[in-house]
Amino acid sequence: TVVQDVNAGTGNVFLKAGGLNKSLAVLDGVTVQGRGLVQLVGDNVALGTLSNIRATTPPSASNVTDGINVVWVAPATDGTLNNLGGADAAGVLGVSNAELARMVAGVIRIGSTKAGAMTITAPITINAANAYALSLKSGSGIDQANSTTVALKVPYLAIEAGPQLNLLSTSTPVDAIAVKF
Repeated sequence: TVVQDVNAGTGNVFLKAGGLNKSLAVLDGVTVQGRGLVQLVGDNVALGTLSNIRATTPPSASNVTDGINVVWVAPATDGTLNNLGGADAAGVLGVSNAELARMVAGVIRIGSTKAGAMTITAPITINAANAYALSLKSGSGIDQANSTTVALKVPYLAIEAGPQLNLLSTSTPVDAIAVKF
C-alpha cells in the first residue's frame, strides 16, 4: 500500500505488489510521479479516488517516439486476466475509466505480453491532455465485450495482442492505430 507521495524527479518509479494476493493500493490523495517510466505491478491495483499517477513530461508525439513518459499498469502473475473498464476481481486486474482519468503520461500502457486475455467491458475515454496514446498488451488476445455501447475514445491506440483481436464497436474513434500480433 502506497500511503505517501512518491516523487522520483527525473527518474523512474517501479512499484510491485508482494504477498499472497499481490495487491497494490495507492491511497486517496497520494501522488506517484516520475519522468520516465512509472510502473505499477500487481494482480490487483487500486487507485484511490484522489490519487494521481504521473509521468511528468507533458503528453506529446515526441514522448511516444522517445519511449519516455509512460504510466504502465501490469499484472504481477503471468496469465492474469485484464479487464479494461472494470474492477479488480480474483484473478483479474481491472483498470476503470475513472482510474485512467487519474493518469497523466505520453503513453498509458495496460497489460503485458505475459498477461492473460484482456476484455474491454466499459466505454474508455482518454483526454489528449492526460495521454497522447493508450497501449494495450496481452499475450492471449484482446476482446471487446458484446455491446455497441463499449467504445475506445483515445487520440492514438497501440495494440499488441496474442492470437486474437476482436474490436466489435464501430464507435472507436482514434487518430491512428498500430496493431501487432
